Amino acid sequence: MITNSVEIIRPFDGRNITTVLFDFDGTLSRERDGWINLMVATNAAAMAVALPEAAISEIFHWTIDDIERTIGIPTYQQMKRLAETIRARGGKALSPRRYKDVYNAALTAMVQTAHQQVERGQRSMEELRVPGAIELLTMLAEKLGRNSLFLASGTDIEPVKQSVQRLGYSIFFEDRIVASGFHHNENECPKQQIIAQLVRDRLLGPGQLLTFGDGVPEIEHTVRVGGIAVGVVTPDLSYYEFQGHFTLENKRQRLIQAGAQILVPDFREAQQLIKLLFSEQSSLGAQAND
Repeated sequence: MITNSVEIIRPFDGRNITTVLFDFDGTLSRERDGWINLMVATNAAAMAVALPEAAISEIFHWTIDDIERTIGIPTYQQMKRLAETIRARGGKALSPRRYKDVYNAALTAMVQTAHQQVERGQRSMEELRVPGAIELLTMLAEKLGRNSLFLASGTDIEPVKQSVQRLGYSIFFEDRIVASGFHHNENECPKQQIIAQLVRDRLLGPGQLLTFGDGVPEIEHTVRVGGIAVGVVTPDLSYYEFQGHFTLENKRQRLIQAGAQILVPDFREAQQLIKLLFSEQSSLGAQAND
């Protein structure tokens, strides 16, 4: 069971950290809570149109299975998988970009609705932030300087900048925001490119990069370059958890398998986390909960 505590999975040495990279959605922002419900709905609708003879129950089974298998990879690649599934079952698929555009339109509308609810006083801005994020960013900025903080997103740059400003994060990242936008090359991973560029630009060596993320790519590629990765186990809210899909434990296991040295449910224990991160933890490997 995940509680509000810091979980050490693997030993690490954080004494040389100079640069911190944050993923955005699910790591700092909760604006897209419920994205799974949207993707299941849009992908199931695409399948129903392309495969009119298929039973609705089968369509939902295929859709959920596809999303679970591809969660954490770029949206375009998820939609490519959708098109391949449709063709494999005898249907005529649209282009992956078309499926991605439909999903993104629904997602954009959901985010806009969330902020309209804040403006009308129906929700608080705090509900759209991961708890403790402001405190953690403040402490990191004081320790390393704001110029050491970077933000990465796999979506388009303008919506990301708008969200960063709305959520009160602009002061921490300024122009150090990298968004990959549309990606169609299946051999390229946006987060891999962002991390590789950051390592080159800042001449980072082993142990100098610290990454916070709730997805496999940013964790995996940080570990590959010798960095320290904190997996953020925020819930992927969906209607399908009662069936055992998209659960917190599923997410926790994905982040562990990706190589995360530390897991946290959020940043409410920011002070403890900062103290832990910037110390030598090679002797604490026995606390790992694999």
